[in-house]
Amino acid sequence: MNSGAKEIVGVLMQVLGGAEISHDQLTELSFEADGELQRALNEAYIKIMEFAYDSELRVRDPVLDRAIVQAILAAMQMIGAELYTSDHHKAGYLMWHEPGCGYGFPVTQNPRDLLIGDDAKYL
Repeated sequence: MNSGAKEIVGVLMQVLGGAEISHDQLTELSFEADGELQRALNEAYIKIMEFAYDSELRVRDPVLDRAIVQAILAAMQMIGAELYTSDHHKAGYLMWHEPGCGYGFPVTQNPRDLLIGDDAKYL
């Protein structure tokens, strides 16, 4: 996984951990991937932008806040599904920290049987 994709993942994890994201953090992000993974990363980036730019609205509206965080989680699940169903994963070319430990993305129930390493153990 390229470093740009890892950066957006880091920001996604911060948001799910309850952190606020600055506009500067967003403008510094850049990433690229192929096909459906690129589409999933773009969707996640859009959700992060909504999260950052709607911060005042989210403070006043807890329902909106939860909805945006849930949309970010869904975007992460889409990225996880794309990673685990990709040809690169099947061929063993993808790695996060080290080969075989997983990617750290939540997934929906369908691709759970494809999880490896720490993902299979903890997610």
